[in-house]
Amino acid sequence: MLYKFPKLITHQSYRLNRNLVYFFSKLRGVNQHSTLNPLSNYFDAEFSHFLGLNKQQTLRTHFTTFFDEFKILDPNEKNLVIQIFTDSQKIGNILTNTHFNGNSIKTDSLPASIRDATRALFNYLFSNTLNSFGKLKDHYKTVFNSLQSNICPFCGIEFLNDPSIIRQDYDHMLMISSYALSGVNMDNLIPTGVECNRINKHNVDVLYNGAVRTVFNSAYTQSFDIRISLHGSTPPSRPTDIGNWHITITPTNSFTSEWERVYNIKNRYTNNVLKKFYSGWLKELREYLFISDRLPINEQNLLNELTASSLVMKENPTLSLSNIVKGAVYEFLANNNDPAYRTAVLSYINSRT
Repeated sequence: MLYKFPKLITHQSYRLNRNLVYFFSKLRGVNQHSTLNPLSNYFDAEFSHFLGLNKQQTLRTHFTTFFDEFKILDPNEKNLVIQIFTDSQKIGNILTNTHFNGNSIKTDSLPASIRDATRALFNYLFSNTLNSFGKLKDHYKTVFNSLQSNICPFCGIEFLNDPSIIRQDYDHMLMISSYALSGVNMDNLIPTGVECNRINKHNVDVLYNGAVRTVFNSAYTQSFDIRISLHGSTPPSRPTDIGNWHITITPTNSFTSEWERVYNIKNRYTNNVLKKFYSGWLKELREYLFISDRLPINEQNLLNELTASSLVMKENPTLSLSNIVKGAVYEFLANNNDPAYRTAVLSYINSRT
């Protein structure tokens, strides 16, 4: 990720999952004659009161259905459900430890009779209860107000919305459709740009690339000084053409390769940014130099301008939208050794005069 988010472990949003941890610990003593009442046997006083409110009838129904399915399981199945839930809470280890068997915590690893009730309960907890009891909107406001940039740390090419406009998407790093029991663990939920979440990552399993176990890092715990290079690209025949872009990502490691795969980075940078904005960035540079009364400009001074601007952008990828790509473009232009193309760029820049 391009930068880290603060981890607000004392925020109300974390209290929901803590109640679930308590609830599952209490399930160890359940038998076929047990009932969910009184609620205080299974939840803390705050959540018991919340769950008892008239308007929480649907939530009580989901808990009751899950509870009733659980209590008729055989002892081994009960232990399996509790173990899968417990293992599902260790988000950091799950994401980064390639020896951890991610398939063991999938919803499909639960006893078949309780899977539907589990999915329904956790989907409702995420879609409704985390917003009401967990005050997720306030969590986002607190996170957003602590940031130095409102650019998505997962791509650098889209904005995170101001909380006065809308509460940003919260992505399940471990997707809830496969890993339901991690569905309201805040270590697994992170504000994410809409295009990153809904269009590109969507239902990508971050633990597996096919059958290969992979590594994924949370923006709550890890960020990387990610750079891209366009070295090896074929420059467009004219500055206003598109070109054939070749993107290299550094550092080259298991994290950045998975980051690229999960968020479809190279494809997005090429088709949504370079093909759309390359000529516009050249025009912007031309206008900047014109307004600064620096035209006409000679080749060396243009190269110096491109190099200096590239360094600023590459050192500050989230200072402005798409800096991570724009800086690579300016670096590519400064280091391009094609005399004809360098002459064409210089001619284009100076054509504003």
